[in-house]
Formats: sequence, C-alpha cells, structure tokens
Amino acid sequence: MPSPKERTFTFAVEVVRFCRTLDGKPGILRTLGQQLLRSATSIGANVEQARQRHRSLAVSFWQQHGHQGDADEGEEPEKPEYRGERRRDEEEADNRR
Repeated sequence: MPSPKERTFTFAVEVVRFCRTLDGKPGILRTLGQQLLRSATSIGANVEQARQRHRSLAVSFWQQHGHQGDADEGEEPEKPEYRGERRRDEEEADNRR
C-alpha cells in the first residue's frame, strides 16, 4: 500500500487533471473547480503537519516520563511510572508475597 504522502500526491494530480476540464467552463463550475483545486492540493500539507505534530507529542511524552535518549547497550531503558489502575497480575503477585 502506498504511503499517505504518495496517496495525497496522486489524489492532487488527479484533481488537477479534472479541474483543467472545468477551467474553460463559465460561471459556477469554474469557481467550484478553483475551490476544489485549492482544497485537494492542501491535503498533503495537512498530512505532513499532522505527522510533525504526532512526532512532537511523542517526544514530549517521553521527556515528561524521564527518558533521556537511547539506553546504553545492555542497559534496560527506564520504564515510566504507571499512574493508572494496577494490572491484575501485579496485584496477584503482591498477594502471593
């Protein structure tokens, strides 16, 4: 399956081809074609912006949880503190102690 970047580019090219047929039409069809062209070609920019936002959120999440970068070889990475309900297997292990 093609990447989102490839799919949005292909979609934009197809819309450009379609809008060329509307460009010569008078009135509302021409206006709608121009709006469709602007909307379809901005999808790629929106996808890239969302991807960058996702990366930024992931980085800030790990920074908040004390992750300072890649762990040295042979060293276990720190696990973030769990702030939710305890898992059932953890509770059972505590009860056995």
